[in-house]
Amino acid sequence: MTIISDYSIVKNIINDDVLVKRDGKLELKGMATSSVTVEYGGTLILRGTVNGKVINRGGNIEIYGMVLNDVINHIENQGNIYIDPDAVIKGDILDS
Repeated sequence: MTIISDYSIVKNIINDDVLVKRDGKLELKGMATSSVTVEYGGTLILRGTVNGKVINRGGNIEIYGMVLNDVINHIENQGNIYIDPDAVIKGDILDS
């Protein structure tokens, strides 16, 4: 698992699950081949592609790129998700 705990801009491929920790910020311009999970207080700005799921556990997520699976927002954790009108979500957008 790739863990993000500070500010990172990734323009290449991450061949792993990704966990964005509290106070971590990932600006993904490349691709994550597995799922991306954002913990409480973390931030994901997706301009590239995620092949797996995007899971929000209380963080802030902005999607401008493509998600080839589901986007899951765990609403009990009070996270925020913004999906740009030009973004592509191939799976479902779910609140759980």
